[in-house]
Amino acid sequence: MSRTLCGILLLAAACGTSSDSTSVAPPVTPTPPAQPAPMPEPTPEPPGQVTGVKVADVGQDFVSWTWNAVEGATGYEAVPYLSSNPDGERETFFVTEPSVRMDGFEPGTKISIHVRAVRETAGGRAVGPWSNRVHAETLLPKPAPNVEAIVWLYKGSADGYLMGEKIRVVVEFEQRLSVEGSPRLAIEIGDHVRLADFSPWIEDDFPPERPSFLQRFDYEVLSDDEDADGISIHSDALDFSEGAFLNSAGVKIEVEITAVAAERDSPNPVEPGEALDTHRVLGLPEPRVCTNERRQALRYDAVLVREWDGTPFQFYWDASIPDREKADAEHFFDVVERLSDRVEEQIGYSILEVAGWIEEDERGFRISHTDIRQCTRPQPGRIVATVVPEVIPSSGLVIAKARPRCGVLYWTSNDVDTTLDGVMAHEIWHLFGFQHNPLSTHPNKSPRGVGYPMSIHLTNQYTDPRELGPNFHDIDALRCIFPRR
Repeated sequence: MSRTLCGILLLAAACGTSSDSTSVAPPVTPTPPAQPAPMPEPTPEPPGQVTGVKVADVGQDFVSWTWNAVEGATGYEAVPYLSSNPDGERETFFVTEPSVRMDGFEPGTKISIHVRAVRETAGGRAVGPWSNRVHAETLLPKPAPNVEAIVWLYKGSADGYLMGEKIRVVVEFEQRLSVEGSPRLAIEIGDHVRLADFSPWIEDDFPPERPSFLQRFDYEVLSDDEDADGISIHSDALDFSEGAFLNSAGVKIEVEITAVAAERDSPNPVEPGEALDTHRVLGLPEPRVCTNERRQALRYDAVLVREWDGTPFQFYWDASIPDREKADAEHFFDVVERLSDRVEEQIGYSILEVAGWIEEDERGFRISHTDIRQCTRPQPGRIVATVVPEVIPSSGLVIAKARPRCGVLYWTSNDVDTTLDGVMAHEIWHLFGFQHNPLSTHPNKSPRGVGYPMSIHLTNQYTDPRELGPNFHDIDALRCIFPRR
């Protein structure tokens, strides 16, 4: 054997063999015996039946039930049944205490429920038998107290109500009532049922919340309102969808109308629903045949009548009025818009438009302490409203005036008075060439034939704060004074 081979054998012997060449096995770790698997928790026994189900509380939109607790129960299932939909889809309520409240029902809803106990453990879920059904019914609203009333109307037009005229109705109660919101009154006019708006007694400084035996309603006749037999008002005409009447205890009440009279203290009222032949509605009659309306208006020295070329007059407020008055001036912009719409609806074309504010150097006149001077009319077709410093010591009132030759209207005392919207129409009609009606009680009258007479109503009988003032005839005359071009 060579030396190299001998060395290799010696190295091998040194790497894990004994001198006598016997091998040694590595130590072995013993495997522990297997543990038995845990026993599964048994399925719980079903709980007992729920007993003692009863109604604990009920309202107009809810019902609460209670029942006796069941030993070992971890919760309860309650299922409602609606009598109106017995076979419909049902919701199951799960609670942990022996009571349940269900909400969201309509008044007078009939409901029944049954209940069962539930027992849940790690071994599973078990339920008991259903209880007997228990019935309940949500409460109906308490009926409102009923108050009787009679209805009477302000004296109507002898020829019948025309488009734009107001039907005014007063409801007189047997006890004092206050008003909440805006109740309305249904008036039957031909084939239509129209709703008259609540009209508080603002002109008498009588607020709606102050109890009163009398409450007032107004309706403005439309062009398609016609009833040759007369209007009628039914016993249940009061509409409370937007308001209510309250008695002295603050409780909302129902009102039954027992009689309808043509005027206050009339000896011959009619039954509710019967026609009042003294209050006929004519709507939009045929327009007049023009005669001398324009000639009379021209004699009133109304510059607007001469300037008319078919273009609507432009209404401005003087921008130099005191800042404190500008909010009131803006209110009258709205009034002029309403007037413009009313005129155009009746005669079929526009003669007046809101133009906005005009600067002092463009308005075309000078203000003295008491009047309007030096009218230059830099641009035809303008109407300008302003104020003057004049104070009327004899009355202490703020007075509105018109200067037809200038196309200007104004208030005194540097104060725009918004008490009556009809004042604006009254003064604009002066600018249109109208004088006070000679049959009115107004102290200032023009000579006969100087200016076309405005109606008595527009002269000085508009009393409702938000009433525009002109009636059908006032507007009909405009067709003749300002003919379509």
